[in-house]
Amino acid sequence: MSRPTLLITGSTGNVGRALLPLLHEHDGHLLAGNTRGESVDGVPGRAVDFNDLPALTRAFEGVDRAFIVIPPNPLMVQMGAHVAQAARQAGVKHLLRVSGAGADPASPYTIGRVQGEVDQHLLNSGVPTTLLRPKMFMQNFSNFLAGMIQSGAFYSSQGEGRAPFIDVRDIAAVAARILVAPEAHAGQAYVLTGPQALSNREALNLIAQATGRPIDFVNIPEDAAVQSMRDTGMPEFVVSVMSSLNQVIAAGHLVDTTDAVERITGRSPRTFDDFVREHADRWHPATVT
Repeated sequence: MSRPTLLITGSTGNVGRALLPLLHEHDGHLLAGNTRGESVDGVPGRAVDFNDLPALTRAFEGVDRAFIVIPPNPLMVQMGAHVAQAARQAGVKHLLRVSGAGADPASPYTIGRVQGEVDQHLLNSGVPTTLLRPKMFMQNFSNFLAGMIQSGAFYSSQGEGRAPFIDVRDIAAVAARILVAPEAHAGQAYVLTGPQALSNREALNLIAQATGRPIDFVNIPEDAAVQSMRDTGMPEFVVSVMSSLNQVIAAGHLVDTTDAVERITGRSPRTFDDFVREHADRWHPATVT
């Protein structure tokens, strides 16, 4: 039997970079998909453009299983349609996509609606599909929120809403298990969470304790958050997506935890305490870029 070929799109992103090393020992051919077609951590690259259907179909040629990460983008629903069509035409045998909790084409929230519409394209493709629906990433605190944390003042419109933050490495661990043996997971959607729901204030207190630096939590109204995003030049679609996420969290819709990580990987997901201890140096001024 020939070795299956696995294409990991989003290979330069948080989840993709964590996933590639977990598949090095897999008895199959591994490809790192990204816009430039560059190799990643020694894994050969393949150019992937979700906007270009003919090019995407070529990118899927010879691929048995594809891991799909579609970034927030005004055209992301169309990108999902392209993935579905290209995968079907190229003969891909399984699609595994990182979606989001609350994905539903009928959702009143922008983020849930567009994620649900993308998911529906893949589910309707005729290609066996599995959906991963994580809630909030722990790594948000160590990358794009790090500068605000190191300044000592954290502004948010999410109020005291809680979310069970998950380490992207646990998402990658789930993805690796499914990609190696996908058959039992076809048609399934897994909501992925960490073991405990925390508010931003509670998460920041843990970071402050680990770093020895106080962090003020400043609750702001949603219209102020929207204006701030616009002031940075964020595209209106992304503003709408992020604002709807703020509203979902503030309303308490993301508070529930699941056991999906443990059921699929055989081990408990990382705690936020563990994450903070491991990344404490990330919140010192000299380390923030």
